[in-house]
Amino acid sequence: TTTLNVKTESAKYDLTLVVQRDSAGLNCWFKYNSDLFDRETIIRMAAHYLNVLAAIADNMEGKLDGLCVLSPGERQDQLYTWNNTVREFPLHRCTYQFFEERAQKNPGTIALDFEDHTLTYAETNAKANQLAHFLIAQGVGPESIVAIRAERSLEMVIAVLAALKAGAAYVPIDPEYPPARQEFMADDALAPVLLTQRKFAAAPFSGTSRVIVIEDVLETSGGPTHNSAPRAGPGNPAYVIYTSGSTGTPKGVITDHRAIANNLLWMQDQWPIGEDDVFLLKAAFSFDVSFKEMLWPLMFGARLVIAAPGGHRDPAYLHSTIARKKVTVIHLVPTMLDYFLSGNRASAAESLRIVMCGGEALTLDLQQRFCARFNAGLLHLYGPTEASIAVTGILFTREIGLRTIVLGRPTANCQIYLLDEGLNPVPIGAPGELFIGGVPLARCYHRRPELTAEKFIPDPFGSVPGARLYSTGDLARYLPDGNIQFLGRIDHQVKIHGLRLELDEVESALRRHPAVADCLVTVHTDDAAVKRLVAYIVPADS
Repeated sequence: TTTLNVKTESAKYDLTLVVQRDSAGLNCWFKYNSDLFDRETIIRMAAHYLNVLAAIADNMEGKLDGLCVLSPGERQDQLYTWNNTVREFPLHRCTYQFFEERAQKNPGTIALDFEDHTLTYAETNAKANQLAHFLIAQGVGPESIVAIRAERSLEMVIAVLAALKAGAAYVPIDPEYPPARQEFMADDALAPVLLTQRKFAAAPFSGTSRVIVIEDVLETSGGPTHNSAPRAGPGNPAYVIYTSGSTGTPKGVITDHRAIANNLLWMQDQWPIGEDDVFLLKAAFSFDVSFKEMLWPLMFGARLVIAAPGGHRDPAYLHSTIARKKVTVIHLVPTMLDYFLSGNRASAAESLRIVMCGGEALTLDLQQRFCARFNAGLLHLYGPTEASIAVTGILFTREIGLRTIVLGRPTANCQIYLLDEGLNPVPIGAPGELFIGGVPLARCYHRRPELTAEKFIPDPFGSVPGARLYSTGDLARYLPDGNIQFLGRIDHQVKIHGLRLELDEVESALRRHPAVADCLVTVHTDDAAVKRLVAYIVPADS
């Protein structure tokens, strides 16, 4: 029997394992750079080294990628204790039902505010019901898909509510998208019905059998305005959001009501909003954040101020709107947040109470500058489209600050695992791919069973039959307190100004140009931390 004694010794080496043999066995110790490693980290690494040796001794024929590095206690913490997120939310109800309840309770409260035109909760609900009954008469129901092409407006919000009330899932199609991309999304979604504003009705999609002009229906008197009986259940899809695809074509993500309701109820549980709040809808319609910006305030009685079309790209307009409407809750990507912290522009944004930040990596400098300037909370959220808006969150305030920007911990009814290539949990501090499980997961990619099977894998840790994990492609690590720190990507996906982009998709589009023989697309970050796409082109022979 050989004993292995491991000790630590501070020395100016990065990290060295020293092994000596004597009559008693092997003696090992680590020499390490104390500027780079603390004692607790080295002790943890030494224990993991012993775990590996013990696992090898126990199973000499085993595979290296199956070795258990973690101690039983560490494994219990990472797989179960830190993922003990069960919350009893009313997930049998759909988000629009909370809005209907609010409309009945506070019918005269202002719900929508767009360019100084307002609708009360009762008026908004009645108009959404009128359009929903019209959709139902056209055969729209559960598991059907309705395309909505509308710019930010009263009609856009009413159309979303109507589609949900009719039991359908909606596909948001941004009119600012190139026509070919709009056509692809409508065709790929197999959406037989297109809800659109009058200004866009002259350009229907080739695969759409029925075009319904929102204004025409709402301006028609005599249509039913009462709530219909619930038509969709928690397992039915609520929306199909198209994201960038590595093959050069977008892919649709189908998400059900239960997953979305779970996220919004968690938000309300952690950071409640109410009738005194003014929420700004500014996210692009094609992103899942826009659903949160629409439904979260309408579920709980806040006023929803709708930014003008194009306004989300104009910092001066947003600043003016926040000041004029006394906005209390807003979502900003870090690039836009940086704008509000420059010069004197933040002075008129004192009404802000909660600033949600996501879509890009938040820097420590930006977080510290925000907390020094505002009394508001900075809510840092992370989540891919495939996991219903957000799966982690942490609030930064003047009183709550960290030396390192972290993603926080899993949301309610969500599990997060950091795994190596063999799907083994990685030690604290070591990088691993971030996998998501639990209620937040989307149903699938629309009409992409192979991609669904590749990215949504069986959950090897859960006890629920059929449970799945989503492979995000994001790299992260655990800190000793259980918080998760984002490290980057394992592929070519990037985020610029909150937009999720696949560099392969951009390259694929460029290569279709007759003047391009080949290309390489990368991200350039300038001295001001502004990210831009840069393409290197090999011209085709003339």
